[in-house]
Order: sequence, then C-alpha cells, then structure tokens
Amino acid sequence: MKKFLSVILSAAMLFNAAMPIFAEQSDIVDISESLSDEVISGETVEHAYDPIAEAEAEQAYRESVNFTAGKVVFSARQYRQEGVKFGFLNDASPMLKDTGLKNVTYLMDFESDTADERAGYTAYNVYYEAETSDDVWLTVDRLKEVDGIISAEPDFVWNTSDAGDPVTVSGDEIKSAWFLENDVHDIKNVWDKYFTLKAPGAGVVVAVIDTGVDYTHKDLAANMWVNDGEIPDNGMDDDGNGYVDDYRGVDFIENDGDPMDDMGHGTHVSGIIAMTPGNGGGVGVAYGAKIMAIKAGQATGSFASTDIAKAIKYAKNNGADVINMSFGGTGKSNLVESALKDAFGQCVLVASAGNDSLPTTDYPLDVPKEDIYPAGYNYVIGVMAEDATGNLAGFSNWDYKIGANCEYEIAAPGVGIYSTLPNNRYALWSGTSMAAPMVAAEAAILRSYYPDKNYYTNRYIMGQIVSATEDTAMYYDKKLEETHIYPSINIYDSIYKQPKPDLSVSEVYLFDSADIAEGNNGNGIVQSGETVDLAFSVFNKWGIAGNVKVTADANSIADVQNPYVEFITDTVQLDNVGTFATVNNGYTYKNDEMVSVSKPIRLKIKDNVPNDAEIAVNLTVTAKNDMDKTEHTVYTYKTTYTFRVQKGHALSGVINEDMTLTADEYWIIENNVLI
Repeated sequence: MKKFLSVILSAAMLFNAAMPIFAEQSDIVDISESLSDEVISGETVEHAYDPIAEAEAEQAYRESVNFTAGKVVFSARQYRQEGVKFGFLNDASPMLKDTGLKNVTYLMDFESDTADERAGYTAYNVYYEAETSDDVWLTVDRLKEVDGIISAEPDFVWNTSDAGDPVTVSGDEIKSAWFLENDVHDIKNVWDKYFTLKAPGAGVVVAVIDTGVDYTHKDLAANMWVNDGEIPDNGMDDDGNGYVDDYRGVDFIENDGDPMDDMGHGTHVSGIIAMTPGNGGGVGVAYGAKIMAIKAGQATGSFASTDIAKAIKYAKNNGADVINMSFGGTGKSNLVESALKDAFGQCVLVASAGNDSLPTTDYPLDVPKEDIYPAGYNYVIGVMAEDATGNLAGFSNWDYKIGANCEYEIAAPGVGIYSTLPNNRYALWSGTSMAAPMVAAEAAILRSYYPDKNYYTNRYIMGQIVSATEDTAMYYDKKLEETHIYPSINIYDSIYKQPKPDLSVSEVYLFDSADIAEGNNGNGIVQSGETVDLAFSVFNKWGIAGNVKVTADANSIADVQNPYVEFITDTVQLDNVGTFATVNNGYTYKNDEMVSVSKPIRLKIKDNVPNDAEIAVNLTVTAKNDMDKTEHTVYTYKTTYTFRVQKGHALSGVINEDMTLTADEYWIIENNVLI
C-alpha cells in the first residue's frame, strides 16, 4: 500500500527577505585609547523567525489599528525624465484593472532612494488614495501583488494624545505654570541669560498640525504665522502653493484656508509654545516664535493619515522650522513616513508618545503593549510626559528598550499644563500632547539661538535636545521590578553642552544567498555549513562620529570562543555618522527589496554544529568625536543578538528503503514524499 507523507514543518529563520533583528542599546561608555581592559555590558536579543507567530502578530496588528472604511492608500513607481511630461494613474489604468478601485486620486510623490537606477531618469514613489467596496485589508493584500505597486495600506486614523478633559481656569487664577515657577528645566534661566535682545524663539516658525488654532485668541493673535504671499479672501491662490486664501494657514478637513479650532486641543498646544506675555493670561515657553496653524484633526480629535501627510508637506513647503504633532496611533503609515522623511531635512520633528500607560512592543512579558507613531520613528523626537516630582506620568506610554525598535527619546512636563483654549479661555490639561509642545518650544528656542541652518542643522538641534540634557525622569516597572531613567528637557544644557557621539546599532539583517559562498542554498534558513553575511545600521543620536568601526565576535560572556563559528570578515570600517543620522555597511536593493550587502561581516557556520544551536554574535562599535579632533576618547557601543541554526536534510521523491529520522536534525519535506 502506497502512503503519502504529510508533514508540518517547524519554524525556519527566513532572512533572505531581509528580516530585521533589532538590537538593544547598552550604555555609552567613554574610555581612553590607552585602556585595554574595557568592559561594556550589552543585553542579548534573541531572534528566530517563526512564520506562524508572525502571521498571528500581523493579524493582531490589523485588528488593533483604526482606519477609514472603504479607502486605501498605495504608491507606484514612476521614472521621470527632465523636461518630459508625465501622467498619473486613474480608474482606467491597466495596472489597476483587477483591483476594483474607484476614484483613484493622486496625493503626492517623493524621490525614491531604493529604486533601480536608470540613466537619464529620476525614480519617484507616487502616492494615491482610492475607494474600494471590498474589505480594506483584502484590497491592500491584492494591491501588494500588483507589479509596479510599491506599498499599500489603509487610510489609518490616529488620535490626539491628551489624558482626560481640560480643567478651565481664568487668567487671574493662574498666570504661570509649575515648571516655570520652579524653573525645573532652566527655561527662565535661558530666557534671562541668552535672550535679552530678542524674545526666545524669535524668527522661528512652528507648525502645529492639530485640530486647528483659535488665531483670534488675545494671547495667540500676535504670534500667528501669516502667509505674506496670499491676499486675504480674494478667492485665489496668489502664491501658487495649491491652496486658496491660506494666509492664516490651511484646513485639510474642510479643504479651505480657515484653520479655526473647533475642539480646543490645537489652541492649547499652541499656547504652550508661544502664548504672548503681557495680556493677563500667561506665557509660552518660546513666546517669540510664530505658530503656523494647520488643521488636520477633526472636532473628535481623530486624524486621517492622508490629511497628516498633506499637513506635513504643507508645513515643509511653506517654511516651517519645527513641526509639532500631538497625536499618534499604532498604524504604521508608509505615506506619513515618506512625508516625514521628506520634511526631516528642513524641520525638527516632534510627536507625542501616547497616554495608554503602555510599554513599547519589545517589552518581554505577555501584557498589553503598543508602538505609537509618528513618535516611534528615530528621526522624530518622541516625547513622554513627566509630572512635577520628576517621575514619568502614570498615563504616559514608555520606551522599554532605549535605542531599538520603536523609540521615544525624551520626557517633558505633561501634567496639569496651563495654556490657552478658544474664545480667550484658559485651562489645565494633561497628556503627552502637552509634553510634545514643550519640546517643540525648546527646538524653537535653539533654532532662534542657532539661526544658521547650514552649520547648525536640524539634526544638530535634535541631538542637543535629546542628548545634551542631564535632567532625567524616572519610571519604575513593578512587573519586572526595573527602574527606567529617561532624559528630560533642559534648555540650558542643550545650548551649553558640546556634542559627543551617542551610538547604537539600530538593525541587523542576515543573508545566505548562493553567491556568498559555495554550499549556500539561499533558501532563507540558517543551516550548518553555510556562510552568512550580516548587514547592519549604526545610528548616532548626538555629535559627529568619525573613524567608525564595527567588530564582531562570537565569544561568551567569559570570553570563550564559540566553536561552531568561523569569522571570515570580522571588522568593517564605516563612513562618519552625523547627528540623528544612520549609516549602514552597504545595503544593496533590487526592486525595492534589500538583497545583499557590499561590506558585510561574514561568518561560516561549521558542519558539526548541533541542530537548533543558538549563535550569539557580539557587535562592538567604536568611534572618535569628529567635532573635536583634539579629543582622544574612544566612544564604544556593544550589543549582542542570537540566532538559531538548523542542521537539516531535505527529503523528496520516493523513499524505498528503511531509514531513521533522528531528533538531532531537521528533516525537511519538499513537496510530496512517496514511501
């Protein structure tokens, strides 16, 4: 009797598709070049790709996010030649004929940094929104299978990051705030010492993407940005920026030039930044700055990702120096991320971490946790909230692993914050929504103090905010009995302290393609006898890191070498890394997928490795301070991660003699096997 053997395979580590392993940051340690006995701690990060677990995580993610029903957002590649006209996709485009999309509308486009090069052409990722009558996620999955589609996603919905309702007070009751009265973060000290000739924040435009702003409020009217290129109320787009009568800003909810606040949230956020002194109400942290009012949030406090992306692009194109985003959500939008990356070169980006009292998803216990975006991107300053005691606020989300995965960089006052409300009112309000504009105001003060953008870049400003401060906020995690210490804003330190490198390894990828070495099968499974390439990125949060080297070993904590690993290349020299910048060891892309690395760490897995063996690889990053050539300190960062190796045999065709499948190896069934 013939029998067909049906086998469910155990999880395999798939790294040929560039599956990321996020490394965990340990403390930065300054050591002299003459020291040879450096000891730097680093926690181990385990990673094994489990397709079932990944599928379950994806389903849980899809069920957790909010999005607009019946709408999808997607991007397509377009190569453009200078001086040649180009068109956009529409409902009748052949590419979209089987997708069921209707009302396909162009949104925006950005130059691609991962596209294959074509001589004489520039590659763009062009974003569209469209309507669908099918299930949104089903449509997203269908679009991802279409040749030429780069990304597809729902129109995510995010929300304001306020905790509870505002408590209305009169200007006579409270004219200051606890963080100013005690000057706990040196705000008034900076005013008095560095801004005697001009108001703090003078000459700086802060875009507040929010529910609008009451631009008539007596404590805000004088500090509202005005579009000088627009003639008020003439029904024309005088400055040619695509928006009619946007002299006060723009409203993406009603699609007009009147960003009046119909909720109150954006007005409160704006007052924290730039409330004008002397009107009997109070004073903002950067009271010399101008507020660019951009309404992207509805009266309910909800924001669509398409409106957010438009708002970010408007802010960047119309000269904003800082963008404040006191909202967020768990949906990770490719569209918004592209808009933020485009604005990053011109604007300091600030966002709130959220108010669900939850850690980031790298928290090790099986408890509720979440990653909030846009705060979680490492080119956006993610802001947690602290109280008057120097502790993280009970409602604030918090970052479990500093320097890895979703990243919230700093804490700022966010409890009982006094500011403006519409109709010349005032209120105390709490939330990371209130903490974010504290940081945006600090960014405005620093940009006002350092006006030369060519020398003092936005990356420099962000590094000074996050890494120069010596103030801290504390959070005690009762579940793991761990104390977490986060940097907290100090504007004086951010002006006074000189930058130094602050390094971390932000991601690691593994490749086993057949062109790396003879014997590799390129099947995406780490196997005995294969030679593996490691690709990685190094992120620098402060200063300029020069002479950057990455060295790898597989030694134990007692410095015993792993007998199953042989390093072919164990050291890689990288380019210098500026502030809030990332450098990698030569990622190579094909059709927008990372396929290899040009300067890899390369290691061979020996043939005698046991099945399911864990391989721990240590990466040590060293660098010099390139902003001070006379400094001899070596800045060192070390991290460790592990992956598992399978020792397996593939079975296929006909088995016509006795054999024993032992448990010390994997027996991989390829298609049907006839016994």
